[in-house]
Amino acid sequence: AFPGFPVAGEIRAAVESLAEQLKSAGAAVEEARLPTLDLHDDLTQGGALIGMMLEAAQPEPPEELAPVSRWFEALARRDQSILAWDRFFEGCDVLLCPVAMTTAFPHCEPGTPVKVDDREQSYWMLPAYGAVFNYSGQPALSMPCGQDRDGLPIGLQLVGRRWSEARLLGVARAIALLSGGFRNPRGY
Repeated sequence: AFPGFPVAGEIRAAVESLAEQLKSAGAAVEEARLPTLDLHDDLTQGGALIGMMLEAAQPEPPEELAPVSRWFEALARRDQSILAWDRFFEGCDVLLCPVAMTTAFPHCEPGTPVKVDDREQSYWMLPAYGAVFNYSGQPALSMPCGQDRDGLPIGLQLVGRRWSEARLLGVARAIALLSGGFRNPRGY
């Protein structure tokens, strides 16, 4: 889990359990010292970049677009994040982390708080674990990592260094042998 990012206890436990299995199988596994980034700010900046791109691409763009300087400031901020993650991945092959803060939940209106271990969390944090890497450009994939107490699939995210998609897929293939693969949720 990332500092300030909520995650259900069952998901955290599943990721930690898989890490222990990997360690027992001979992999070098250690607690990650994440880059000193404000990941919430990365999410905000990523949203701002997307907003600027969408604004400029509209068939009828607004009369006044964001100043070009704002665009370059946003790109420079993203470059800081890219560099920090590049440095992080100099010391490891992959990062194991949750895909989302919770498993599946009943359909609700977007923006409705979501319960995570009986605590309400922001609906908008649902994609946060993946969005961080969409912003910085690291390849990431999700794979099954067991089921929660209700029989719903728990997802694990594997993240690698930029431009290492083939290596990440190879690591995922090896890990899949330990993670148990996909199982239909109970009752489906």
